[in-house]
Amino acid sequence: MNLNLSQLITQILGGNRQAFEVLIRHYQKLVYGFAFQMTKNFADAEDLTQEAFLQAYQNLHTLREPEKFAGWMRGITFHLCDRWLKERRRVVLVDDVE
Repeated sequence: MNLNLSQLITQILGGNRQAFEVLIRHYQKLVYGFAFQMTKNFADAEDLTQEAFLQAYQNLHTLREPEKFAGWMRGITFHLCDRWLKERRRVVLVDDVE
């Protein structure tokens, strides 16, 4: 699929939700795969993928170079997964103490 990210992002920023759905469909496997690679858990990777797209939608106005969307999205996903992993380790450590 030849995706014109600049046009698509302009449409999304203009309020076109269907354009965001196109973006999700195009990048969903990439984001989910990365989240699963980090979490090793199907359900958590799904949740983190959904959260990553929500954050992307809310912060899309900060993306300066649309052609770098994939890397930007990977960064969002990485930070979410990293925070999830740190929280999980903290919970496991607390459970071990009890």
